[in-house]
Amino acid sequence: MAAVLGCAGVAAGVWLWLSRPGAWVGVELATGPAVAGLGVVLVLLATVGRTAILRRRAALARERAAALAAATLAAEEEARAARRRFLRRLDHELKNPVTALKALAAQGAEGLGGYRAWATAGIQAQRMARLVGDLRGLAELEVSQLDLEPVRVDEVVTEALDDLAEAGHEALLPQRDVRVYLPVAPWPLPEVNGDPDLLRLVFHNVIGNALKYTAPGERVEITGVEDAQRVIVEVADTGRGIPEEEAELVFEELARARNVADLPGSGVGLALVKVIVQRHGGEVSLRSREGRGTSVRISLPARGGERAEPAPRTTGDAR
Repeated sequence: MAAVLGCAGVAAGVWLWLSRPGAWVGVELATGPAVAGLGVVLVLLATVGRTAILRRRAALARERAAALAAATLAAEEEARAARRRFLRRLDHELKNPVTALKALAAQGAEGLGGYRAWATAGIQAQRMARLVGDLRGLAELEVSQLDLEPVRVDEVVTEALDDLAEAGHEALLPQRDVRVYLPVAPWPLPEVNGDPDLLRLVFHNVIGNALKYTAPGERVEITGVEDAQRVIVEVADTGRGIPEEEAELVFEELARARNVADLPGSGVGLALVKVIVQRHGGEVSLRSREGRGTSVRISLPARGGERAEPAPRTTGDAR
């Protein structure tokens, strides 16, 4: 019985010493010299173990701090690199119109050029104004408050196609093999919470790119599905594609693949798409093979997991 009480006293003493070092009082009196000596040994072992644990924790804390510092440094360096890329692209985009305007201004000062020179100057000025306006809109969009409402994605896609037909792409649509697969049965795609104008701009830009970078007779497919409470729309084409090493950069401001220099564009469209989709809690990704085509996948959270109301059936619908 005494041995049991002694062991219990030692255990209590060890616990007291670990939790409250100043509380190691009276253990020897309660247990006797022999058991107390054993307790001292146990306390020493516990001290060594505790020290090792504390050292290990400190080492882990230092490792985590070093990893965090390295990650922060890498993120800062990537931000600086992205800013340098943006400034180089901005310089490239503005250099040509600025050079043209300077030459036209010189001609005007000498009384040369006439109406054609002024018309060219106006076109170049509009190009710069549009670029600056797009960049300003992109910056404002990153922080502006969105007006969200229930939005039918299939309707927004259809409206974007109508907009493209009215905005100078009417010659492109009939010449491409455009196929749209948006479900109707057993129900259409669910609604999302979003800004309908901004979402229409997303699909306008993505579908417009697919039309622009495909040749007459090539295919553009627009497919919508519902998966795990998300609405997914994929716009794929069999166009010229993007070089592999540049595919990750096309969502940056003013970024354009090197194989599309012969076609007009500012490089702001996909950057706008990325910001708008992310502001709606969604994701956008791109897969491409040069010479084979491109696929852009847009994923948006469905509104409250609710399904959209089935489309009304009209006379002549299959039953």
